[in-house]
Amino acid sequence: MSFSQHLATLLARYDGAALRPPLPLPPALAVAATQWQPLQAWCLAGAGPGGTPLLRPGALPRVQRRFTVAWWQGDDAVVDAWALQLDGSVQLASLPGRADRLLLRLRTKRHDACWWRPRQAGDPWDAGHLIASDAAARQLQQHFRPRRASLLIAGVMDARTLAASIAALQQRSETFRHPVRLLCLAAAPLPAALAQTVTRLVPPG
Repeated sequence: MSFSQHLATLLARYDGAALRPPLPLPPALAVAATQWQPLQAWCLAGAGPGGTPLLRPGALPRVQRRFTVAWWQGDDAVVDAWALQLDGSVQLASLPGRADRLLLRLRTKRHDACWWRPRQAGDPWDAGHLIASDAAARQLQQHFRPRRASLLIAGVMDARTLAASIAALQQRSETFRHPVRLLCLAAAPLPAALAQTVTRLVPPG
């Protein structure tokens, strides 16, 4: 991994060709944070502290598990509410003015630039739903590279496309600078073999 590749990751934008950002939930679908605790625990497990030695900016950050897949057995609304919290949308919406929101975005990019900095609990992840199209699948399988820790959400889509995307991300994940988590919703068409072995996440109590 070279410093130029680190810079390319830093300059990258949200991959809107492969992902659709989570949409705000209506007030009637408010979700308690306790409902997404299993999701949060799975997401952070093995995500590592991140960061590389100060004098080795091109080295891969410290991440124990760069890519993992899980299958959520609960309500989709819980995932959407959690994703909005995880990617900083909730924090951004709570700020009073445009200047404050701009400062938050700039601070996030500054933290991304500090390759030696360990990831903090409040640092935003990228989060998005996989777009169900051939072009989006090609982008994900061949070109997706996380600019920061990333949550990918798979819903109803072609089963062969999902299987191919999981295989491609797994194969390429050794070079990812940041952890990538692929969460399949309850209705996602997981291949039978994978459905038997993948981590299943259930709502608490």
